[in-house]
Amino acid sequence: SWQPVAIKRPVIAMVAARSGPAGAVAIFHATYSELFVSDDRGQTDRAIALPLGKATITGLGVSPTFELDRAVAVATSDRRVLVSRDAGATWQDVTPPAYGAFT
Repeated sequence: SWQPVAIKRPVIAMVAARSGPAGAVAIFHATYSELFVSDDRGQTDRAIALPLGKATITGLGVSPTFELDRAVAVATSDRRVLVSRDAGATWQDVTPPAYGAFT
């Protein structure tokens, strides 16, 4: 069932994904400058380091099969796409060359 969770910062995007057995859930939420994850249904969260530079976060997505592939994607204001395949521990810039980041 749904339960309210208090988040103490302005959030631009929020995504929840099943993250393990017995209904474990990872809740990702982003502000313009930071990404956070909660592994305890929103009781606490931790910041995830992102290689943003001067860019801001403009979008957030989590794989529909996150429980298996641990994939998270972030879009940035300088037209980059950053992907993590380990639930945010490391990030790779997967921006297609035709789109390229603004400089």
